[in-house]
Amino acid sequence: ALNLLEDLSKRHKCILFNMEMSETSVYKRLISIMTSVPMDMLTTPTTEYQKKVIADSIQELSKRKIKIISTGQTIQSIRRTIINEQREEHLIVFIDYVGLIGSIEKHRSLYELTTAVVKELRSISMSYNCTIILLAQINRSGEDNPKLSDLKESGELEQSATQVIILNGEETNADEQDIKLTLAKHREGKKAQLDLIYNRPNQRFREKF
Repeated sequence: ALNLLEDLSKRHKCILFNMEMSETSVYKRLISIMTSVPMDMLTTPTTEYQKKVIADSIQELSKRKIKIISTGQTIQSIRRTIINEQREEHLIVFIDYVGLIGSIEKHRSLYELTTAVVKELRSISMSYNCTIILLAQINRSGEDNPKLSDLKESGELEQSATQVIILNGEETNADEQDIKLTLAKHREGKKAQLDLIYNRPNQRFREKF
């Protein structure tokens, strides 16, 4: 998601509803993605080149229209923020992740809550000129190739999503990890697969050749 945010923020206003980590951690990851400098070296760069690219990326990030909101959210608060931030330009919204979105209605089951949240997000996307990139977890069934049905509380996610991208890879302690990207749903195009390499120290994904 942060690789996408870094790229799309070059051209669009972006909001990240971040409910998984600190705001500082998000910015460190973005700077590593931009510079390829490992995160653990950002505060202690060893070369003049690293110092320069880090400083340049911080300046570049400050110019982009990126808003990071690092607090718990309900679907109602997400809707209010999008309405307030949408200013006659296309808005890209990232939400990390669907299972952490709360509700002011306390007596719903998890399935009912997820269904209501996803339906509301689709309505917001269509009404307020924004693309919403919603993260979700996958049930780990032990299969090599996760499917749409493996999405936790998946019913409405499958129905409402225009596209579904699934990332799958074996856990490893190595700096680089093979990741299979599957475009499992594409309402206006074909399904596809792509082999990627994820570099853990600098958070970057690249295509595997």
